[in-house]
Amino acid sequence: METLFIDGKKISTEKELHEYLKDKLKKEHNINLDEINKDDISRGRKKKPVQPQGPRQVYLKYMFPYKIELNSGCKQMIFGVLVDAHGHPVKNAMIEFEISDYDLGTMSFSPAISFGDGCFFTTFIAECSGRGCLKLTAVGTTLNKEIPICVYNTNCY
Repeated sequence: METLFIDGKKISTEKELHEYLKDKLKKEHNINLDEINKDDISRGRKKKPVQPQGPRQVYLKYMFPYKIELNSGCKQMIFGVLVDAHGHPVKNAMIEFEISDYDLGTMSFSPAISFGDGCFFTTFIAECSGRGCLKLTAVGTTLNKEIPICVYNTNCY
């Protein structure tokens, strides 16, 4: 992982990034992933009801940003928390991002990192100006979120 500077903090490992995201969620949005996971672990083994075949319901408990506005050539990060229908974090979800509108041209994505407690993180660079949407999906789930994007061309060098 390359070194990131987020809110004036130097982050060089996935563990530091994960801790930063957990702290940000706890301070700004009162979401404590440690408590959610402790509740999940402390529950005894129970027979689960048979799930119907097909994609399972998941929800975005939190995502930042909900709308993206940036200049061309700038790096943007996206992170959030996925939970299932019962409010428990989706562990190690396979997150995928795709451009749903080709007016945006090309974008360079880093692979989405999914932590074991429902957190996910990715970055991308918009290479040309335009407007459109970025589609967020998770493999094997019903998640289908569109994020509006506006990329400006400032002609600054």
